[in-house]
Amino acid sequence: MNKKFEDIIAEQGRLIYTNVGDSMFPVIRERDLLIIEAVKEPLKVGDVPLYKRDSGQYVLHRIVAIKKGKYSMKGDNRTFIEKGITDKHIIGVLTGIVRNGKTYPVETLTERDARIAKDVIYLTSCAVNEETPDKERVENMDLAEVFRLSQEHMLTEAVAFALEQVITLPLAFDQAKKKAIHNLTINESERMAIAQEFEKAKNWYLPPNGILLKELYPKSAMRQMTDEDLYLLILTHTYKQYFHGKAGLRSLLDVYVFLRAHPDLNRDYLDAELAKLEITAFEEKIRCLSQKVFTGSALDKYEQSDLNYYISSGNAGTYENQEYNKISDNLGGDDSKESKRRYLKSRFFISGKELEKNYPFFAKHKSLYPFLLIYRPIKGAITHPKGILTEYKKIQRFKKKEKP
Repeated sequence: MNKKFEDIIAEQGRLIYTNVGDSMFPVIRERDLLIIEAVKEPLKVGDVPLYKRDSGQYVLHRIVAIKKGKYSMKGDNRTFIEKGITDKHIIGVLTGIVRNGKTYPVETLTERDARIAKDVIYLTSCAVNEETPDKERVENMDLAEVFRLSQEHMLTEAVAFALEQVITLPLAFDQAKKKAIHNLTINESERMAIAQEFEKAKNWYLPPNGILLKELYPKSAMRQMTDEDLYLLILTHTYKQYFHGKAGLRSLLDVYVFLRAHPDLNRDYLDAELAKLEITAFEEKIRCLSQKVFTGSALDKYEQSDLNYYISSGNAGTYENQEYNKISDNLGGDDSKESKRRYLKSRFFISGKELEKNYPFFAKHKSLYPFLLIYRPIKGAITHPKGILTEYKKIQRFKKKEKP
């Protein structure tokens, strides 16, 4: 007769069993070996205990809240929160995860993402700085997750270059690298053909900054613009991507590689142009951050927060970052009650260019403006019944991130 989990832990002090299900994905995956030990210290938010429901079902979920001795539990890959779990339901707590012969720590999603991002940054730094990675560190990495994040930030080829110096490339990396080389060959051939046609027609053209930048990884540079102007082009593109939540780690790497290849830029000219573009603070921040990240220097809490933003963005961006930037821009970066009240008032009492653009009739006949104040809410309630309330809630919940 199979012993109950609680009996095994009571007798041996620990339990090892094979995971089934995806409720804790990606921290815990199908077929992972889970090490459960008796609870020796008070449980806290973030711990992952094994508990037994009144129905007799065993569940391994994360504690998301504790109130009056009762735990609220949720799977990392679930939205439902189970409340009312008490110590009498708790059997043990997860202390280790074994996957492919390697033991991984029990982490929150944030901690796990930070660990994987640190590995990707380390390997990318080795690649662009032409250093050999530490073999032992590489062998202890979760390369499946390193591959996933590398793909997300379009850094797979750089990471593969670092990995192949110390290990045989995993199949996924090898295939991605070969595909990248194949695509690069085709794209370069097509680009040259297009450039030749432009030149025959005597048309001026500017290659995309990605084409110019690739020449710096790490061979000879292509100099069809002044170095300062190319840097400004890179920055303005990155600034736009940053605002829309699409500036991932590759954006930081682009800046680092460019500045390393061009250490003697004319700062007087740059500072004047940056001031015109109103991105002086952004340039200083991304320049300092990129230098620290890819040389392994320590980050302060503000720099770490900004790095987390780049990590969470990826190459495609995230809805959350876009929403934050949109609201922050609307509020001028101010999360005070007065700022929120002022913005909501402007959304209701529209005027100026917005009135002329969207409601030219009322802009022309200002005496009828009071009717617009009645018409807009009614129209909004009919066409977007949840839109007004959703926007109001987002504005009220908005809290600006810490800045240096």
